[in-house]
Amino acid sequence: MQAKVSMMVPCYNKVKWIGTMLDSVIAQKWDNIELILVNDGSTDGTREVIGDYKNRLLERGYEVVIIDQKNIGLPGAIRNGLRAVTGEFVCMPDCDDILHPEYVSAMADVLTKRPNDVWVRCDFNRPIDYESWPYLKKDANCLHMEYYPYKLLESLFLSRLRWVTWVNFFRMEYLRECRVM
Repeated sequence: MQAKVSMMVPCYNKVKWIGTMLDSVIAQKWDNIELILVNDGSTDGTREVIGDYKNRLLERGYEVVIIDQKNIGLPGAIRNGLRAVTGEFVCMPDCDDILHPEYVSAMADVLTKRPNDVWVRCDFNRPIDYESWPYLKKDANCLHMEYYPYKLLESLFLSRLRWVTWVNFFRMEYLRECRVM
């Protein structure tokens, strides 16, 4: 049986992009996903889009947790979302990302096969239209990600190392040991 993967997504005023992101979640090849959406006081209709997608996500077989809170900022949204995680693994994509269908499965496979490893990183491709980064347009050919276990040293030397949360995939027990939340 597949390990449960918790995808924790903080959301604030991304009505134009969240639907595309949720479509890419629905397209994941991994079936055992808990999606935690933290609506951090959005005022632009983001919460309504999340509500519209809830049934589609449930029909896909995912667990869905929606946390509505007043706007307290990204660190608070992440902290509150991580408190709700029940999966063995956790990742934190942004609500304006488009995820490759193997985003979850590629990294979960690595950690499943390597029980002593506590996290893995993935690579990503930037959008063809750099003017739109990081804000994606639903009809644009912006972001196609290819995921594989990250070659940290090679990436460091080639200046490709990115310090963004969504390229990381963790064992939840590791985050607890680090007292992240």
